Amino acid sequence: MNNKTIACIIARTVSTRLPLKVLRNVCDDYSMLDFMIQRLKKLKNIDSIYICTSKESVDDIMEDIAQRNNVKIYRGSPDAVIERLISVGDIENADNVIRITGDNVFTSCEYLDKQIEIHNEYDLDYSRIIDIPIGATAEVMKVDAVKRCYNFIDPSMS
Repeated sequence: MNNKTIACIIARTVSTRLPLKVLRNVCDDYSMLDFMIQRLKKLKNIDSIYICTSKESVDDIMEDIAQRNNVKIYRGSPDAVIERLISVGDIENADNVIRITGDNVFTSCEYLDKQIEIHNEYDLDYSRIIDIPIGATAEVMKVDAVKRCYNFIDPSMS
């Protein structure tokens, strides 16, 4: 089964504990976002990569990061992450979206291709790897399942 899968890096510059954390360097030449994007580009089961950020002017710098890394960007609600995922899924006519938190530089890219394969093989609505370190997991979700979920929640709590 060849389902279209889009990686959505959820990232904003606003942070109360560590402002601009996603822009901080993890090594000499790479910010957290740059590093994560370069790792995701090596995967074979991802059709496209998006930085999903807010429409707020403080996140304008994300446009530069997307352009520098030759990835797409979606700017939407500052609070409703689920809206950003659904919108990217619709724009791309995707079967799956992957929710990756922009400050989780250690997202388990080593397992993600296999996770996507299993997700598609078993026709799952949601999949996440367990028993790996906290903060190292990504969530693969069917776009249709995310839409169904959206109908039952307060989007600002997503």
